[in-house]
Amino acid sequence: MGGASRPVLELLRPVLPVAFSLTLILTGFACAYAALSMLHDRVERGVAVVIGMAIMVYSTTVGVLAGLAMTVALLGRQAWKPSAPEARE
Repeated sequence: MGGASRPVLELLRPVLPVAFSLTLILTGFACAYAALSMLHDRVERGVAVVIGMAIMVYSTTVGVLAGLAMTVALLGRQAWKPSAPEARE
């Protein structure tokens, strides 16, 4: 491997943690933006945010159970009805 690129890598080494952090923050923002744009109303968005927070703080199992409980409590049977196809322009 070439020794000429080694000084460049050594100069960039202190910036790597900042670059990796910025990459993770931007990826998380893009994923959250895409996921929340798929939901139809505020109740669904609220349930999705609570599920995400429960998964982050506790575990996947707790997040899924919290999501199911909130969906049943807030949306009831409406959550499992097929939605009408959206009108195309």
